[in-house]
Amino acid sequence: MTVLHESGREDLQLARYLLGELSEEEADQIDERSIAEDGFAWRLQEMEDELIDAYVTGDLTGDARQHFTDCYLSSERHRDRVRFAEHFLRLVDRRASWARLKRFFSLPPT
Repeated sequence: MTVLHESGREDLQLARYLLGELSEEEADQIDERSIAEDGFAWRLQEMEDELIDAYVTGDLTGDARQHFTDCYLSSERHRDRVRFAEHFLRLVDRRASWARLKRFFSLPPT
């Protein structure tokens, strides 16, 4: 099995963990690894960020979106992270719109 294939499999497992789709035993194993292995904990955090981004941008669809809503958003801490991501995305969109407008009207940069 190649490293890439194994990595993709692990990412899928992490996503399923974050979406609440794993058995209690599988979830416990991920909990233990996230405490014992720094690299694994970082990858879990990255996967969580990617899921939040996909949810906020509308790229998370179907059953995954439903599981995200039902499981992930059941936590106040997680809802706060999603609200932050939504606010950040709106801010970035506004800045990008303003930059396009300035170029269109040849306004000097601010």
